[in-house]
Amino acid sequence: MKKAVIGAVLGALSVAAHADSMIQGLMENLYGGVAFGLSHYGHGCQPNAFECKNTQNPGYKYWGGWKMSDRIAGEISYINFDRVKGTSGSGGQLSTRALRTDGFLFNLAFYQPISQDFTGVGRVGVARLHTSGTVSGFGIAGTREIRPSQGDTSPYVGAALNIDFRGLMSKFMPVNLDGFYVEIGVDVTRARFAGDEHTVRLWNVGGAFQF
Repeated sequence: MKKAVIGAVLGALSVAAHADSMIQGLMENLYGGVAFGLSHYGHGCQPNAFECKNTQNPGYKYWGGWKMSDRIAGEISYINFDRVKGTSGSGGQLSTRALRTDGFLFNLAFYQPISQDFTGVGRVGVARLHTSGTVSGFGIAGTREIRPSQGDTSPYVGAALNIDFRGLMSKFMPVNLDGFYVEIGVDVTRARFAGDEHTVRLWNVGGAFQF
């Protein structure tokens, strides 16, 4: 009886140790980050359209990924391109229009080491975006939605440079930054609204951590 109990306990401990090892292995391949930057809506400058000065809209994204190998990972991101605003009309009959795009990115990331502290990243996948428009101003009480938010799936590409601060910062200050790196990148996709298709992109800088 005692041998059976001891055997069961040892078996349970072995299973628990194996499960813990598997979880630890999975966690070591997980990473996540957040980045902020400036977005651009590639919209024309036709009359009554959105303004051309649309290169300084504050955007952001946050993402998570799992490395399948040292060179390939799968990622899911939320990205927000903020909004672009423009005015139409003249004199006291001005109205303000705004276009907003946000959504999710599903992609593979390909890593190419450049040096000990720098790694290039290429991303390819799809974007599931929602775009909505509003108008306010002359003859309109409050803000009116031009049409409901539209969902659309488009190709997505991205590129980035990862800077590993573990080696760089350790030369200047005794701070433990193991697993932390800075990413400088750009994300490009296309959004559709009211029958019009335009390119949207986000230049961004952020930080990420690998567990």
